[in-house]
Amino acid sequence: MKQQSKELRDNTQTLLATIIEAIKNKKGENIIALDLNNIDEAVAKYFVVCDAQTHIQTAAIVRSIVDDVLEGVQEKPYHIEESNVWSIIDYADIVVHVFKTEERKFYDLEGAWMDASRKEYA
Repeated sequence: MKQQSKELRDNTQTLLATIIEAIKNKKGENIIALDLNNIDEAVAKYFVVCDAQTHIQTAAIVRSIVDDVLEGVQEKPYHIEESNVWSIIDYADIVVHVFKTEERKFYDLEGAWMDASRKEYA
């Protein structure tokens, strides 16, 4: 059982790293991973949040994530919800939120999950 738990943790970390690199490749900004593992009410282990200047860039980031994760980790998203201002990619353990900059400030997911530990990526 311990081996299976370690493998799941390693797979989640590989998925997280792949998502972060895919965002960086499309010049996503203000990339933050919120670690929700210690929050009982959380629906995932991590939220990854980033923003982009235009809806074209948000769509490019979403496509980059989906393609890179499928190629590198062989995992398909459980669900994708796309709009011009906020897109979500749900991988069960990790939910990715790609915002246009103004909407990210308005919805303030980081504030809503302020109990989560956070890691910022440059």
